[in-house]
Amino acid sequence: MLRTANILFVGVFLMFCAFSCAEPVDHTSEQLYAQDSLFKEIMIIHDEVMPLTSTLVKRKDILEKSENTDETTLKLIQQLETAEEAMWDWMYSIKRPEQSRDTLNHNQIMDYLNTEYNSILEVKTLMLNASNESKQITEND
Repeated sequence: MLRTANILFVGVFLMFCAFSCAEPVDHTSEQLYAQDSLFKEIMIIHDEVMPLTSTLVKRKDILEKSENTDETTLKLIQQLETAEEAMWDWMYSIKRPEQSRDTLNHNQIMDYLNTEYNSILEVKTLMLNASNESKQITEND
């Protein structure tokens, strides 16, 4: 029993040393500026479409409360829900560049931010399409 505890202690100690001895990654001021600038561009897109979330939720509620259960209405409800969930999922997963600067190099951070840029563009498309299509139906009721 004591031997198992010693082995476990040594293993935990070695893991602690490995993580605490890692050197932080340095970034130049130009790299920091590029990272922060791309993050700001991402957030501009987010800020542009985020207010649509409440509109999509209201329209989804209108459609769910309506007595219309045809295929078009059900598809539109699903589209509204998908767009809203995409925004929330994206918002909860995005990380600011400074959260990764100690562990990732500049290229890794820029790759991540470019992926997030493309993701928020996809969210924007989903939200705008859902908004445009639901506007026609909910305003006719």
